[in-house]
Amino acid sequence: MKTTVKLTPRERAIGQAVVNGGTGRSIAAAMQLSVKTVEVHRAHINMKLGTHGIAEMIAALLVGGYATLPKRAR
Repeated sequence: MKTTVKLTPRERAIGQAVVNGGTGRSIAAAMQLSVKTVEVHRAHINMKLGTHGIAEMIAALLVGGYATLPKRAR
């Protein structure tokens, strides 16, 4: 994991959506983007954070303060 990383606002939004459990298709529909665009943003996030895969990305987003855990339903 890299320490100082600058994510774009769109990358942060997609990262938060991934942390919230969104799939590429559901994130694309919610943000009115193509699935390919979401995949490219996720690839950029992985590259910038130095991660491989969703689990590592989520951990890095949370540890780095780029995303927060979703509130649990009561």
